[in-house]
Parts: sequence; C-alpha cells; structure tokens
Amino acid sequence: RDPFCDLTFKECKDLLESEQVRLQDAVKSKKFRQAADLEKRVALLKEAVESKRPLTRDILDKRIAQVTQKLDDAVSRKAYEECGPLQEQLDELTAKCEQFPTEDELRAKVEAAEEAVALAATNKDFAVAAERQADLDAARGRLDELLEARGDGDDKENQIV
Repeated sequence: RDPFCDLTFKECKDLLESEQVRLQDAVKSKKFRQAADLEKRVALLKEAVESKRPLTRDILDKRIAQVTQKLDDAVSRKAYEECGPLQEQLDELTAKCEQFPTEDELRAKVEAAEEAVALAATNKDFAVAAERQADLDAARGRLDELLEARGDGDDKENQIV
C-alpha cells in the first residue's frame, strides 16, 4: 500500500525535498538512528514521486527506447516468445506520442494561440478573442504541466507569462 496515495505529484515532491533536508540535518547532528529511519522514508518517497510523475513526451520517449532495446535484445537472442508482448507494449507507447507533444510543440501552440488572441483583439472581435484566450490558457497549462513534471516548473527562464 502506498502511504502517500493521498498526495499529488507536487506534494510528494515537496515532501521528498523536506525529508531530504531533515535527513542531512540528522546526519550532521549525528542522530544516526533517526537518519536511518528518514533514509527509508526518503526511498519510499522517491518511489512515490516517480509513480505519480505525470507522463510527458520525454518520459514516453525514454520508455519507448527501453522497450525497443529489450525487443532488439530478445530478437538477437531468438527469444521470440518475449517479442510479442514487447512489440504490443511498444505499439501502445508509440500510439501515445500524439497525446503528449514535445516542449517545442507546446511552445509553438502557445505562440500561435497568443497571435490568435492578439489578432482577434486587434479586429475588435472580442467573442473570438475570448475563445482564443481559452485556447491560450489551455496551451499554457499543458506547457506548465510538462515543465513541472520535468522539474523545470520553478525555473524562471522557462516560465510562461
């Protein structure tokens, strides 16, 4: 059972960071029994963070590469019984690529949405501007989710205004 099942990805990530600080403090204070307990908790939190990490294109591409490598290995060993399930897994992962655009694709969508809002506002078509603003907000939200999942959400350089 996941002791952190009620926590979101961000909450788990924040808790992990605070527990890592507590672990360092315990070691510095030579409270090794407490440090050992915290080390176990940190390991559980790391697993929870990874299991709750939202799927992004980067993660999807890494999983595709891992499955492809396993499939290639199975073929080279002539372990054909392993190939069928691996190929099915690879097909499922590949099909998900359309649902998870890359950062560049998301940035392009944000830019296009910004231009559409500006154009509609310039033409004083405020109903269309409102619709395009909703598209813009959705595109920014997806990009922010990707950056947060990757760990870049706090990076001022990558934030969307």
